[in-house]
Amino acid sequence: MEEAQRIFEYLPVQPPDDEYIRFLWEAFESNYSNGKYQFAYIAYHMLFMSFIYYQIAKIYQTENDRCRDLMTFTGKVQDHIDNHERKIAAGQESTLAPLQKFSLENERTIMGLFISIGCTRDEIKMLKTIVDGRNSIAHSNGNIFYRTKESLDEKISDMLSSIKTVQEKSKSIIEKAFSAFLVECQNPDEREFLDDESQIKEILVHGNYLSLEDIKIAQKYDISSLSGESGYANIQSLTQKLIDLYKEEE
Repeated sequence: MEEAQRIFEYLPVQPPDDEYIRFLWEAFESNYSNGKYQFAYIAYHMLFMSFIYYQIAKIYQTENDRCRDLMTFTGKVQDHIDNHERKIAAGQESTLAPLQKFSLENERTIMGLFISIGCTRDEIKMLKTIVDGRNSIAHSNGNIFYRTKESLDEKISDMLSSIKTVQEKSKSIIEKAFSAFLVECQNPDEREFLDDESQIKEILVHGNYLSLEDIKIAQKYDISSLSGESGYANIQSLTQKLIDLYKEEE
């Protein structure tokens, strides 16, 4: 169970779908504790797919043009996103959460987008294999594939391994998002919040779906490349506040 909890290091600290994420974890936890390992697996796989959708949202948000060029989505989901974004621009709708945006796509197909952050074909194949494994038990076929804790723990380990791979390949997009945030927010009089803490929590962390692992990347980012900015002192202040707010437990 402790190993399974590691997925929260990779999910957003402040997910817009918080109730849904908590619901999935409680379903996993309950079924795991009661020996219903097959149902626990399905709940955990949904948490795994939530991570996938949030990572794709980060790519889409940070590398939008490149993402569209490499898009492996079907016309269905891209048309849906484009139509929704037009409505947001017109003030007719609020922002659509990543799980609502990208869950419209075929799960195997959407994995191909990770080639845009440097995932190899073998790594993407492994992601698709995890989806295929879930598909094999999601239908009423009379089979109980996971009868023991050990059999489920092995699959959880596989999912966490793939999550770690995608996270490592996401370093450049996290750094780009953080750099853009610092430049855009260097003037307290021209941003959403005057105080650094609120600006970081609401605009950087919540607005970019950052996880604890993402925050670690941002905390290590070399801000000296921004030393020519007029508000560099404020950039330093924002960076230090991020470090102070999310200190690793010793």
